Amino acid sequence: MLDGPAMAHNLQVMADWVAARGLELMPHGKTTMAPVLWRRQLEAGATGITVATGWQADVALRAGIPTVQIANMCLDPALLRRLDGWLAEHPAQELVCWADSLAAVDLMEQALPEGSRLGVLVELGAEGGRTGARTEAESLAIAESVAASPCSPCAG
Repeated sequence: MLDGPAMAHNLQVMADWVAARGLELMPHGKTTMAPVLWRRQLEAGATGITVATGWQADVALRAGIPTVQIANMCLDPALLRRLDGWLAEHPAQELVCWADSLAAVDLMEQALPEGSRLGVLVELGAEGGRTGARTEAESLAIAESVAASPCSPCAG
């Protein structure tokens, strides 16, 4: 059960906090998986909704969320093709995911057609961390690979 006034208050507090700092917020939608709440967050000023997996992104896109971020890599070829197909049919929507290695970029390239609209961000990590590119050189190599890919919206 949700407390309507408390939820409205929390949405406003976060919107005010983000706006006062000139930031953008893409709240995590995986916990609720509630498109009604996602829309309220967007109406309060959120840039988009963040999810954890490709199937959650599929749910968010089909719910009409305009900007969806997968806070992870999405390397399942069939799922990547399905998400890319959705984006091709819904040009007003945007989907981004992360890549933490050249191998991840290569796997995405193998699954996606030329001209894919899937956005790819470089995941930065720390030495000894669980994920992410560990060095500046590695991060730049991944970014250059994404930018040069025929599957990347920023290629060319």
